Amino acid sequence: MIFLWANKRDWRHPGPIVNVGLRNAYHLAAAGFETHLCLGAGPDSETNEDLKTFYRLAPIPSLHIHRITRKGLVDLRRGRHQATTSRHIFSQLSHLVKRFLAEQPGPIIILTREPSLLPRLAWLRRRYGNRVRAFYEAHYYYADLSWKKTEGIGIKSADIRQSWLERLFLPRIDGVIGITNEQSQLYARQFPSLACTYLPLGTEINADESNIDFEKRRAHRQLVYVGRLAQSKGLQSLLRSTSLLAAANVRLAFWGGNVTQGQKVKTMAREFGSEHCVETVSSRSPEALAVALATEASAGLIPLEDNYYNRNLTCPAKGLDYLAHGLPTIASDLPSTRGLLGSTGAARYVVAGDPNGFAQKAIALLDDANTYRIATLASLVRAREVSWKSRTSRLVEFVKGTLR
Repeated sequence: MIFLWANKRDWRHPGPIVNVGLRNAYHLAAAGFETHLCLGAGPDSETNEDLKTFYRLAPIPSLHIHRITRKGLVDLRRGRHQATTSRHIFSQLSHLVKRFLAEQPGPIIILTREPSLLPRLAWLRRRYGNRVRAFYEAHYYYADLSWKKTEGIGIKSADIRQSWLERLFLPRIDGVIGITNEQSQLYARQFPSLACTYLPLGTEINADESNIDFEKRRAHRQLVYVGRLAQSKGLQSLLRSTSLLAAANVRLAFWGGNVTQGQKVKTMAREFGSEHCVETVSSRSPEALAVALATEASAGLIPLEDNYYNRNLTCPAKGLDYLAHGLPTIASDLPSTRGLLGSTGAARYVVAGDPNGFAQKAIALLDDANTYRIATLASLVRAREVSWKSRTSRLVEFVKGTLR
């Protein structure tokens, strides 16, 4: 089997989307499968050097990265904004499929998280029959938008387009990979004849008991939130907990977003009288983030609000970062967070939107050395359970099951 992953974002794009796609592809290659990743070219750079210094991955011969220009024909606003298109990426994917089918007899497995690629996958599936198999890794749920109406969320024209893409073309491919159990069940009910599975996103193993100084970490007394600085992520609730945290000598760090978003968080902290114990750092490379988590954090935070999307459709990438470093986590008690972090001690769960609960759980964790050590060890165990290596093994079994 040859695997092809397609992602329409640019190489070295900040945030988790490209990082997750790359690690999906990388670990298939590490498992011995010839694997190709097609994505936007991004700024000029040396790909293998980026793998080592930006993504913290050693180049391997079985992984082939195709960085494809996304330059469009006509720039926008009199040239002030460069026009981009994903068409070049999708065309390159078709060329690779045609070439591989001519060179070898085995099946070509295509995977993507991009709804806009679904028509191309359906066309390749129809043109080449069972020699091509296509799978969609869902990061949302567009097929039935009634949940948005129930939640009082406006439905955009882009949502309607994505909905039609899923409803028309998912029945014409081979399977859906859900990143939460609830999401996988939604697709299974919507498309009864489509193979569906649940695979939480994976984590790297960056720490073990031998290289963690438990007391030094605990002494930082710093709680870290990694990710987008959006209201739905529960930031305001966290900031309301700062008076209790500050009294216990506990600091809050927000690592993510851009400079403007960080300034907004600082302004909110000032309104709560807690600017002195709040840090903000804009998004940085996976390498820089990993170093910071290993050396500056005591515990991670996932304070998601309780809504349909957070309950059912998200696998918080920040939780994977925390597990990778053996960091205990204080998280909103939702099906999505329990599905990722488990129920064996890696996380302390709090009712969503309860600032006092977050503060109390965090202080209790950091104030007791034995409690902190046990939670850290549980986090290391959970990291191995949801590692990229484990996910890859289950993904391959799912694909092979559809081939049979």
